[in-house]
Amino acid sequence: MGVAIPHAKLQGYTGFFIAVGIQQGAGIEWNSLDSLPVRLIFMIGGPDDQQTEYLKILSQLTRAVKEEERRKKMLKAQSANEVIALFEGI
Repeated sequence: MGVAIPHAKLQGYTGFFIAVGIQQGAGIEWNSLDSLPVRLIFMIGGPDDQQTEYLKILSQLTRAVKEEERRKKMLKAQSANEVIALFEGI
């Protein structure tokens, strides 16, 4: 689907964060399961001792990016606010 979701568990962090990268061009070579270039990257980081919360975040994010229309809108977004709006309420 052109999506990568790398993650890191970090000591000393008390909350989670997600950084989003969007490549509107041809994509980035990635060691992906389908060997296709990646255009959407969601980096999840957070505490190393909150596995259940991490899995909830990963599950919600995965469900959201499986929606083709949402991915298409992300690739056309012109601002961070447009991207954030696509994920509000999920």
